[in-house]
Amino acid sequence: MVKSMNPVTLPDSIYQDLSFGRNNRVYRLFVGGLNSSSMHSAKRPIVVILDGNWLFASVYEYLRTLSIFDADILDPIVVGIGYPTDETQALLRLREGDLVPTKDNFAGIDSFSRFIVEDVPRHLENVFGITAGKTLLAGHSWGGAFALYMMASAKSTFDGYLASSPPILDTSLEQVDDFVKNLKFAKNTKLFLSFGACEGPNFADITEGVPLLNQSLDRHGPDNLQHRLIVLDDETHSSISLPAMSKGLRYLLQR
Repeated sequence: MVKSMNPVTLPDSIYQDLSFGRNNRVYRLFVGGLNSSSMHSAKRPIVVILDGNWLFASVYEYLRTLSIFDADILDPIVVGIGYPTDETQALLRLREGDLVPTKDNFAGIDSFSRFIVEDVPRHLENVFGITAGKTLLAGHSWGGAFALYMMASAKSTFDGYLASSPPILDTSLEQVDDFVKNLKFAKNTKLFLSFGACEGPNFADITEGVPLLNQSLDRHGPDNLQHRLIVLDDETHSSISLPAMSKGLRYLLQR
């Protein structure tokens, strides 16, 4: 006999809705891992996950478990950036305005990048007392393209980037040699790239563009950038997001 029915919740996690004056948009901030028992809490990394509505729960629980059993991984604080809706079409529309790095969307992506590097860290410090140690930015599809865009931004202060199945062609990233030659980092930085072997013909901007980017990184990448590309067998554009997050974040978080 069922005695009660209760919602499933994630341990040690909350969400808050934040208004953002620059583009009159409200974002949903998912935060997990605030009350860690780590002895090195001041040095804990912060992992920022784009498309938080879809990816935060899985990534947070994976990293929480990984840090328990893998001595190389210091348990991170996980921050998901999303929107105050669960309606799929609304999420798709909102994310395109924030994440797509094309010339006709410069204002949208620039505003969102400022939110990521200015407003989110300020909020984490003021509300939760969190100051950044190592910080990582991870995204899938357009989120991956945004992570690459941020990697080249003078505003960005991340230590590592994960770009899963990022569209390259027909974006501001497609001149890959120019993009790579302009990369400059003030500290050692890591990049994890991935895409699925079964992305399909509709995703040639990924399956052709990402290898070109990786080749350019091999030839022209800065000395203080460590990068890795993994092509995952049998994975489609939709199915690759979680395998890429698990492999990529472990690579970026290893001490």
